[in-house]
Amino acid sequence: DQKMYGLSWTLKNNELIINGISVQSFLALYRVRRTRKAKKFLKGLKKRVDMLVSNQARSSSNEKVRHKILAIQKEIDEELAAEASTSDPHRLLHSGSAGS
Repeated sequence: DQKMYGLSWTLKNNELIINGISVQSFLALYRVRRTRKAKKFLKGLKKRVDMLVSNQARSSSNEKVRHKILAIQKEIDEELAAEASTSDPHRLLHSGSAGS
């Protein structure tokens, strides 16, 4: 277990656990049930993962740990980006010409 910025985190069995929550498990649940509340929670987890990434960049810590945290950060970013690109119901309406 490591602590920083008020976060307790560990990498156990290749799973990142922040303050007792498995980030990968939450991502799996989020993919099944995407609610506003879950998205807000995922964004909060993303901020915590971003803090870990920033700390790992300054640390001479284990390279394997750093790569795993970076991979999780990328996975969260991709999930939120995919959600953002499909969440605008008016997006397709604006792609046609104004006279159609």
